[in-house]
Amino acid sequence: GDPDEIVAFVGDAEVLVTHLAPLSGQMMERLPALKLVAVSRGGPVNIDMKAARERGITIVNTPGRNASAVAEFTIGAILAETRLITRGHDALRRGEWRGDLYRADRTGEELSEMTVGVIGYGQIGTRVVRLLKVFGCRILVTDPYVQLSATDLADGVEQVSLETLLA
Repeated sequence: GDPDEIVAFVGDAEVLVTHLAPLSGQMMERLPALKLVAVSRGGPVNIDMKAARERGITIVNTPGRNASAVAEFTIGAILAETRLITRGHDALRRGEWRGDLYRADRTGEELSEMTVGVIGYGQIGTRVVRLLKVFGCRILVTDPYVQLSATDLADGVEQVSLETLLA
């Protein structure tokens, strides 16, 4: 909204909680009492972090907040692509039945026969790995900053370099 309305509403607050509303350096100048900004999203992409540091304002966010939703979407996208679901759906919306998309010679390997690479083993990557395991596929993970969990190692998940994963 209007910056003047926001300043009038926030006033001399020391703490500000936001989700999508941007917080610019210019706005921070107008909120001199501000000490803490809590962003209820995975990353503080809507906050001018440089301006916050310059003013000594602490910024906190909620990493992994939407990790389950993103991991589930990832599995859905993998299934939609490997099972040709999107192509069949698009054709059906046009009134065309594409039964040929579901023949064994067109659908190719099942997920259980595939190798799936996961780049990043953080909040989202670990959930994607957990969901992929039930399909029985070979799972490769690359993340130079994190080691695989004992459970994932025991389940056969392999940690590889990015170059190996992309080969």
